[in-house]
Amino acid sequence: AETEIGWPLKLLAETAAFPATHERWLANGHSIPHGAPPSFYHPSTHYCASLIAPPLTCLPEFLRYQRNDGMPVAFHAVLPIYIAELELKLENGTNQLLARFDQAEVTELLDFQRRSVAGVLLDLMS
Repeated sequence: AETEIGWPLKLLAETAAFPATHERWLANGHSIPHGAPPSFYHPSTHYCASLIAPPLTCLPEFLRYQRNDGMPVAFHAVLPIYIAELELKLENGTNQLLARFDQAEVTELLDFQRRSVAGVLLDLMS
């Protein structure tokens, strides 16, 4: 049985396997629902989807790496998100969700107690 704290590791493993199992690539801004319709990753959380985003706690110079053979490697973060955040992203775009994450100081560091930013009214013009 899945443990209360084991679901994030399963999420990372499933996300890493996604391109091979679904024959699709992933990039910043892509979202992956957990099932159809989306369901909670575990009974202990209401996260039910994930967002591929740039790592928010890294300096820009650490976001890309060039291998010895010259091939670039881009690093991405996997952020668990709530259904309302997934809907916000789908209806208003990734930038709207990332702006709300920025204002609420949400990063890729997992916060089991994080509140959804979708219902928060934010003044994005300030």
